[in-house]
Amino acid sequence: DIADEVVRRPEEFDAIALMLIANAFSHFRLRPPRLWGTLADWLLVSYVDLSAKDVGVVLNALSSVGFHHDALIRTLAVSLCHEPLLGQLEPSVLCVVLNALARLQWAGAGHEDVFAVLADRVVRYLGEFEGRQVTQLLHACTRLKPLVGHEMLL
Repeated sequence: DIADEVVRRPEEFDAIALMLIANAFSHFRLRPPRLWGTLADWLLVSYVDLSAKDVGVVLNALSSVGFHHDALIRTLAVSLCHEPLLGQLEPSVLCVVLNALARLQWAGAGHEDVFAVLADRVVRYLGEFEGRQVTQLLHACTRLKPLVGHEMLL
Protein backbone atom coordinates (compact mmCIF):
# COMPACT_ATOMS: atom_id res chain seq x y z
CA ASP A 1 0.00 0.00 0.00
CA ILE A 2 0.97 3.67 -0.15
CA ALA A 3 2.08 3.85 3.48
CA ASP A 4 4.52 1.00 2.90
CA GLU A 5 5.93 2.78 -0.15
CA VAL A 6 6.60 5.92 1.90
CA VAL A 7 8.22 3.89 4.69
CA ARG A 8 10.32 1.94 2.19
CA ARG A 9 11.80 5.00 0.44
CA PRO A 10 11.28 8.21 2.43
CA GLU A 11 14.44 9.78 1.05
CA GLU A 12 12.65 10.24 -2.28
CA PHE A 13 10.24 12.78 -0.79
CA ASP A 14 11.05 16.42 -0.08
CA ALA A 15 9.59 18.35 2.85
CA ILE A 16 6.54 19.53 0.89
CA ALA A 17 5.74 16.00 -0.27
CA LEU A 18 6.11 14.71 3.31
CA MET A 19 3.76 17.45 4.53
CA LEU A 20 1.21 16.54 1.85
CA ILE A 21 1.48 12.83 2.71
CA ALA A 22 0.94 13.59 6.41
CA ASN A 23 -2.03 15.80 5.57
CA ALA A 24 -3.61 13.16 3.34
CA PHE A 25 -3.25 10.37 5.89
CA SER A 26 -4.65 12.62 8.61
CA HIS A 27 -7.77 13.32 6.53
CA PHE A 28 -8.46 9.59 6.49
CA ARG A 29 -7.57 9.38 10.21
CA LEU A 30 -5.09 6.64 9.36
CA ARG A 31 -2.33 6.11 11.90
CA PRO A 32 0.08 3.41 10.76
CA PRO A 33 2.81 3.83 13.41
CA ARG A 34 5.69 3.05 11.05
CA LEU A 35 4.44 5.63 8.56
CA TRP A 36 4.07 8.43 11.11
CA GLY A 37 7.42 7.60 12.70
CA THR A 38 9.09 7.70 9.29
CA LEU A 39 7.37 10.97 8.35
CA ALA A 40 8.43 12.52 11.65
CA ASP A 41 12.05 11.41 11.30
CA TRP A 42 12.35 12.72 7.75
CA LEU A 43 10.51 15.97 8.50
CA LEU A 44 13.06 16.61 11.24
CA VAL A 45 15.73 16.55 8.55
CA SER A 46 13.88 18.62 5.96
CA TYR A 47 11.58 21.00 7.89
CA VAL A 48 13.67 24.07 6.97
CA ASP A 49 12.03 23.99 3.53
CA LEU A 50 8.55 24.44 5.01
CA SER A 51 6.64 27.71 5.25
CA ALA A 52 4.73 28.68 8.40
CA LYS A 53 1.52 27.50 6.75
CA ASP A 54 3.17 24.15 5.92
CA VAL A 55 4.32 23.78 9.54
CA GLY A 56 0.73 24.42 10.60
CA VAL A 57 -0.47 21.70 8.23
CA VAL A 58 2.04 19.21 9.68
CA LEU A 59 1.12 20.06 13.29
CA ASN A 60 -2.56 19.83 12.43
CA ALA A 61 -2.02 16.44 10.77
CA LEU A 62 -0.16 15.14 13.83
CA SER A 63 -2.92 16.36 16.12
CA SER A 64 -5.66 14.90 13.90
CA VAL A 65 -4.30 11.40 14.34
CA GLY A 66 -2.96 11.94 17.87
CA PHE A 67 0.62 11.17 16.92
CA HIS A 68 3.12 12.58 19.42
CA HIS A 69 6.72 12.98 18.33
CA ASP A 70 8.19 15.40 20.85
CA ALA A 71 11.34 16.22 18.89
CA LEU A 72 9.39 17.09 15.74
CA ILE A 73 6.71 19.07 17.56
CA ARG A 74 9.32 21.05 19.49
CA THR A 75 11.44 21.68 16.39
CA LEU A 76 8.48 22.87 14.34
CA ALA A 77 7.06 25.02 17.14
CA VAL A 78 10.42 26.68 17.84
CA SER A 79 10.98 27.29 14.12
CA LEU A 80 7.80 29.37 14.05
CA CYS A 81 9.28 31.73 16.63
CA HIS A 82 12.09 32.88 14.34
CA GLU A 83 12.30 34.54 10.96
CA PRO A 84 11.40 33.90 8.26
CA LEU A 85 8.51 31.83 9.65
CA LEU A 86 7.61 34.30 12.38
CA GLY A 87 6.83 36.91 9.74
CA GLN A 88 4.58 34.43 7.94
CA LEU A 89 2.36 33.83 10.98
CA GLU A 90 -0.86 35.44 9.84
CA PRO A 91 -4.13 35.00 11.79
CA SER A 92 -5.32 31.84 10.03
CA VAL A 93 -1.96 30.10 10.45
CA LEU A 94 -1.76 31.09 14.12
CA CYS A 95 -5.16 29.57 14.78
CA VAL A 96 -4.25 26.29 13.10
CA VAL A 97 -0.92 26.09 14.96
CA LEU A 98 -2.33 26.92 18.39
CA ASN A 99 -5.28 24.58 17.95
CA ALA A 100 -2.98 21.75 16.87
CA LEU A 101 -0.62 22.31 19.80
CA ALA A 102 -3.63 22.40 22.14
CA ARG A 103 -4.99 19.11 20.77
CA LEU A 104 -1.53 17.58 21.10
CA GLN A 105 -1.37 19.00 24.65
CA TRP A 106 2.19 19.96 23.91
CA ALA A 107 4.17 20.94 26.98
CA GLY A 108 7.64 19.93 25.87
CA ALA A 109 10.94 21.63 26.60
CA GLY A 110 10.79 25.31 25.71
CA HIS A 111 7.01 25.37 25.38
CA GLU A 112 6.55 28.45 27.56
CA ASP A 113 8.90 30.51 25.37
CA VAL A 114 7.14 29.30 22.23
CA PHE A 115 3.71 30.12 23.62
CA ALA A 116 4.88 33.57 24.73
CA VAL A 117 5.99 34.37 21.18
CA LEU A 118 2.81 32.94 19.65
CA ALA A 119 0.60 34.77 22.16
CA ASP A 120 2.37 38.05 21.36
CA ARG A 121 1.62 37.39 17.70
CA VAL A 122 -2.05 36.75 18.51
CA VAL A 123 -2.22 40.06 20.40
CA ARG A 124 -0.73 41.80 17.37
CA TYR A 125 -3.59 40.53 15.19
CA LEU A 126 -6.46 40.68 17.72
CA GLY A 127 -8.70 42.91 15.60
CA GLU A 128 -8.18 40.82 12.46
CA PHE A 129 -9.47 37.39 13.49
CA GLU A 130 -12.70 36.11 11.95
CA GLY A 131 -15.41 34.73 14.24
CA ARG A 132 -14.44 31.10 13.68
CA GLN A 133 -10.81 31.95 14.40
CA VAL A 134 -11.74 33.62 17.69
CA THR A 135 -13.51 30.39 18.66
CA GLN A 136 -10.39 28.38 17.74
CA LEU A 137 -8.23 30.71 19.84
CA LEU A 138 -10.51 30.40 22.84
CA HIS A 139 -10.46 26.62 22.48
CA ALA A 140 -6.65 26.66 22.39
CA CYS A 141 -6.57 28.91 25.47
CA THR A 142 -8.66 26.41 27.44
CA ARG A 143 -5.99 23.75 26.90
CA LEU A 144 -2.78 25.77 26.91
CA LYS A 145 -2.05 27.25 30.33
CA PRO A 146 0.74 29.55 29.10
CA LEU A 147 -1.80 31.32 26.88
CA VAL A 148 -4.16 31.90 29.79
CA GLY A 149 -1.32 33.54 31.71
CA HIS A 150 -0.57 36.06 28.95
CA GLU A 151 -1.61 39.46 30.30
CA MET A 152 -2.78 40.90 26.97
CA LEU A 153 -4.61 37.85 25.67
CA LEU A 154 -7.37 37.14 28.19
